[in-house]
Amino acid sequence: MLKNSTAKATTSILKHLQNSSAYEFYNSIGAPKFVLAPMVEQSELAFRMLTRKYGTQLCYSPMLYSK
Repeated sequence: MLKNSTAKATTSILKHLQNSSAYEFYNSIGAPKFVLAPMVEQSELAFRMLTRKYGTQLCYSPMLYSK
C-alpha cells in the first residue's frame, strides 16, 4: 500500500515539474546528469576542462570577487 501511494506522489510531482519553467530549462540544456559546481577559489579553468573530459555535462564557473 505504501509503495502505491509513493508512486502516486511521484507521479503528481513529475506532472507539476513538467509544467514548470525550471523543468523546461533543464530539458533545454540537455538534461545533464553530472554537474560540477566549484567552490570559490577552489578550481581553475584547467580543472573544469579536465572534469568535462571525464564526463561532467554541465560545469559552472566559480564566483568572481568584485575587488
